[in-house]
Amino acid sequence: MARHAVDVPANYMPSPQSHLKNARDAAHYLWAIQTAPRRALDVGAWDGWLAALLWRKGIVCDCVELVEGLANANMRYAMAHEQVRHVYHGWFDEVPIPGRYDAVFMFEVLEHIPLDAVPEYIAKAESLLFKNGRVMVSLPDQPHEENRQHQWTPSEVLIRSMWGHNHYFHVEYKDYPGTSIPGNWMASWTK
Repeated sequence: MARHAVDVPANYMPSPQSHLKNARDAAHYLWAIQTAPRRALDVGAWDGWLAALLWRKGIVCDCVELVEGLANANMRYAMAHEQVRHVYHGWFDEVPIPGRYDAVFMFEVLEHIPLDAVPEYIAKAESLLFKNGRVMVSLPDQPHEENRQHQWTPSEVLIRSMWGHNHYFHVEYKDYPGTSIPGNWMASWTK
């Protein structure tokens, strides 16, 4: 867990709209709303910025966040703005989640866990979907050696080998010209 430590001040309050100034966060937001889910689950939700923005579009988005301070900030923001969502704290594969969803987002998450644990995360995400629900994964196009928190290096070949057999599988590459942000592999499929 030390690899996932983030210092969050006790009074920290998220600023969801500010995330849209970041090209990668804006891309994730646009991708999420294009699927038009009614209920979604954001795994690795950070401070809940995506859930807060989706709420404004009428989408209920529950969250899972490993870092306790970020999970608490997420809940504080939701309560202060009268947004209803569940915020689960802990490792996704260990947290009991009773709901079902139209979409499960795993944006910039899976590279933080060992590669051999990824199938368990994906199986759990798929188990939480309604029929024809969608899993949406983004992974950085960045060697893991360049980011000490990343456990492995995503590639299109690896992504296709892991999930290409799924129904309505789609993978695309998104880059962010004019920024120092690494591109993303964005993969999605239906249950």
